[in-house]
Amino acid sequence: MTHTDGVVTMEIIDTKVGDSGEYKCVAINPLGKAETSSVVIVEDRRHQSELPQVEVTKSAGKKPEPKPLPSASKSLGPPDARSRQSTRELMPLQSDALMHPPKFTKELKDVIASDGEPLQLNCHVSGDPLPQIVWTKNGKKLTSSDVIDIKYNSLIRRLAMPDLYLMSMTSDDVNFLPFLVQTICGSGSPLT
Repeated sequence: MTHTDGVVTMEIIDTKVGDSGEYKCVAINPLGKAETSSVVIVEDRRHQSELPQVEVTKSAGKKPEPKPLPSASKSLGPPDARSRQSTRELMPLQSDALMHPPKFTKELKDVIASDGEPLQLNCHVSGDPLPQIVWTKNGKKLTSSDVIDIKYNSLIRRLAMPDLYLMSMTSDDVNFLPFLVQTICGSGSPLT
């Protein structure tokens, strides 16, 4: 599993009231740690008041003028900037001066969702060495199953729970789904 772009996504396809809780992302590498969290409240549809109808109209006006794209002559980085990903093909960098502890460049936000709606939490993390993603729920590691779908590609880390049916819970029973970002060079344990 690789994590080269810094995008971390957790998705629940069909939320239920029992999905309410605190969702946390903790990033750890040998140089330090960072964390971000989100409180998610999933409201039962039976207890929601009906929202007033809103009508959207298009008003006449001047179209915005397209702007030319900036020149692509800027360099994307120094010529020796490359991933510290642990592969045999990459040569070690000349200097470790670019290494840095994890930092969230986009943090999680609190969310209020309705029962049955999809939920997606996104955050962006940077760090050198590059991090790996470990998903946990109540301190237990999650893996793909009939209930949970975890997908990895070069751009998005996604956890989907398409058919999660949980009973309504009290505030004492709130589920927590922290997930831990571990670095390739370090190990850690899920923090809740």
